[in-house]
Amino acid sequence: MAATNQALQAATRDQYQILHNAISQARETCADNSQRDDLRQMAEKIQAVLTSLDEAELQSRTAAFKALGNQVTAINSKLLNLKAEIDKIVDDVAVVTRVTNAIDGAISASVKLFA
Repeated sequence: MAATNQALQAATRDQYQILHNAISQARETCADNSQRDDLRQMAEKIQAVLTSLDEAELQSRTAAFKALGNQVTAINSKLLNLKAEIDKIVDDVAVVTRVTNAIDGAISASVKLFA
């Protein structure tokens, strides 16, 4: 079972890295400074999740695992809001598509990890 948890953790980390990269690209194409700052803050929150996933192997049902699960749940809620608004923030359709697909991938992977 540990291998399964490790594989899910790795998949979740990969998806959040893809998301971080997509949001960073979206930020570069964003003309509005306030929205650019919002995207930077979201990227920083995603980086915090990546750091937590990298720090130590998480075992299910430990305090660290539950704390990360709570952190991810909070970020996923904000990601769903971003997904609904990203086409108003970024004009490049390809970037919007990458961000929305990355959000879906990160949420899907994290749901499996923290199920």
